[in-house]
Amino acid sequence: MTQQYCYIHVRGQRPGARIGIAKYLDSGYYPVRGDVADLDKAVGDKNVDAAIDTLNAAMAISREVRDGMEAGSMFGWRCPAAIPALKHFGAPEIDPEEEAKLHA
Repeated sequence: MTQQYCYIHVRGQRPGARIGIAKYLDSGYYPVRGDVADLDKAVGDKNVDAAIDTLNAAMAISREVRDGMEAGSMFGWRCPAAIPALKHFGAPEIDPEEEAKLHA
């Protein structure tokens, strides 16, 4: 079974606090202590994204699912952007009509 969380980029945070964990069907995020910036203070956001992608790839989490987790945790799990995460983590089949309403 896939873990029901993924790593996300917490934009706007200071170096050392830019990686968080989003949990499936939970709102908000949980900060992770430290990030790649702790190793090199010059690390930019692009490298933080690459580190997060590597962490998620080890758990078979794609960038699309990561983006869905970020959206769901911030805007609610019924927002259209959360659909990839819902599908990945085994939500009951999303009715095509319901999905169309979300995109409308």
